Amino acid sequence: MARVLVIGGTLPEQCLCELASEHTVRKLTRNAIETEEGRSALQTAEGIIAIGQIPLGQDFFDRTPNLRVLSLRSVGYDRVDLDECARRRIVVCNTAGTLDRAVADLTVLLILSAARRLSEALAYRWSDGDAKPALGLDIGSKRVGLYGYGRIGSLVGKTLTAGFGTEVVYHSRTGSENNGHQFGRWVERDELFCTSDVVSVHTPLTPDTWHSIGTREFDLMKSSAYLVNTARGAVVDEAALINALSSRSIAGAALDVLETEPPSADNPLLTLGNVLVTPHIGSATEQTRHAMASRATANLLAVLAGRRPTSVVLDESHFATTTEGTR
Repeated sequence: MARVLVIGGTLPEQCLCELASEHTVRKLTRNAIETEEGRSALQTAEGIIAIGQIPLGQDFFDRTPNLRVLSLRSVGYDRVDLDECARRRIVVCNTAGTLDRAVADLTVLLILSAARRLSEALAYRWSDGDAKPALGLDIGSKRVGLYGYGRIGSLVGKTLTAGFGTEVVYHSRTGSENNGHQFGRWVERDELFCTSDVVSVHTPLTPDTWHSIGTREFDLMKSSAYLVNTARGAVVDEAALINALSSRSIAGAALDVLETEPPSADNPLLTLGNVLVTPHIGSATEQTRHAMASRATANLLAVLAGRRPTSVVLDESHFATTTEGTR
């Protein structure tokens, strides 16, 4: 039996029972990681299931000398130092494919909310007399540009095209005008920002995409256009976005992700009238969160049993090139 930790949150009872049937399981809250009990548990852990946005870098892995597998209950892994994991020969897994539909659904909801100026409508008071909420857009007659066109982006494109008759264009790092997607047309990056009525972000956060949408991109966008982000907050330069929204150089935004979560109470994005902010709920459905927990559990059990997990970010095939600092 291996020592397994579940950190930063909890799992459904079924998943905890599956883990406990084969291994010794402990749970640690995020705050408990820094206690003497937490440090002791990390020291002996051979497997970890990580929930939430806990930074997982060198300092963390210095405290886990026996760790063999890190299983994320998430798709994104930008908070994990993969070079450090490779050096220490730690297998890293995620839950790719489990939350695509849920995030795509929320994205469409936010696109519609932005286009219909829902944030401004919600602030309307009947006592305002003759003042009426501003008119929105019919999304079926507009162009939506998808910045990134992977699993989630393509689902959004399909939903908008088939369900609303929206013109969908996209730009992705790996796509080209010749890949013939049925529910979207590839365009050059600048064209996407210049011509779209709504720009929806679907690219992962990497060193190359960090702040890849900033002042230049907002200057390219129509003054009547909206930004929607359900990917990662730091893909967008938040200071530049606040400036664009405050000056009305773009019409508004709908955001499920921010650069810092939770945001500070004085973050202007929480008070600007032309912004709708949801608290990172892209995967927040009962079915999706259960599927994510089940995948994270199955991945960890597979690695500890010497089997290949379903969703791998980093495994032995990546360790072959790491010749220094291995355990």
